[in-house]
Amino acid sequence: MEDGLLNIYSVSNFKKKRDLLLRPVYTLDPSDRIILSATPLTSRIAIYKHTYGSPRPFYEIYIYNVNNFEDPLPVKILNPWEVNIFIADNYRLFFRDGVIDDNGYYLYSSLFAADSKTGEIVAEKKMVEGYAKVAVSYDGKYICEYYEDSYRIYKFDNDVFIPLYSYHNTEYSYEICQFSYTNPNELILSGGNETVVFDVSTLREKYKVGGLFIVQDPITGNYACLDEFHNENSLLAIYDNTFDRILTRIPFSQYKYPHYFMKNRLIIYGAGYGAALDLTDYIK
Repeated sequence: MEDGLLNIYSVSNFKKKRDLLLRPVYTLDPSDRIILSATPLTSRIAIYKHTYGSPRPFYEIYIYNVNNFEDPLPVKILNPWEVNIFIADNYRLFFRDGVIDDNGYYLYSSLFAADSKTGEIVAEKKMVEGYAKVAVSYDGKYICEYYEDSYRIYKFDNDVFIPLYSYHNTEYSYEICQFSYTNPNELILSGGNETVVFDVSTLREKYKVGGLFIVQDPITGNYACLDEFHNENSLLAIYDNTFDRILTRIPFSQYKYPHYFMKNRLIIYGAGYGAALDLTDYIK
């Protein structure tokens, strides 16, 4: 999405299906803010937008039905610099926002849950740290709040945030925290030089490998992680969806940029270039 133009592609053949001109999207630093989230189960997509108005601009999250993209449902937010949005399969939209007092002064940050069918706020939880980030499982049942070397896991049940687990890592800070695209009970955590998959349903570590996590294929569930000795060999390891075996290794150095992985097709971005590689023939 760029300058308000949403390009929609088919994942079956990667051909463009249509273009939609929406309102302009605005963010200071899109690298660390999620401004678009979709859920195929409910056919809804949420987009964070900045709209120019008088006497001042305002900020909203618009929820669209992907069948027509007409008459979006607006959800107003207060603090545009703190937005992370996740729209889940349980008709709930989760987002960070600032809480202000009667005089308009910022007090603290909270995680909000809204009904994606009505836009009504149904739950709020104060963040443990103002700079903490949030990850949400695609079914909307689990939330992870993480900051530096710590994280907390909550279960979201009947519109209530229920604390389940907290952990403080004494060895490294977390660079990545996200839920699996194929299993909503699996939380992917990565930092230092390792990747851990934590099962939030049993509250136990499920998998652990050396090397930083890069991206997961949302179709196959396969993982792409830096090789444990990436500093020496500059290789990317492609694991199966249970980390039982390495399917292939490929040269890879530009890991500080966003990358995408779908149906064994890896799209790599670097400084001033982009490349796509079909890994099907390399995976055995």
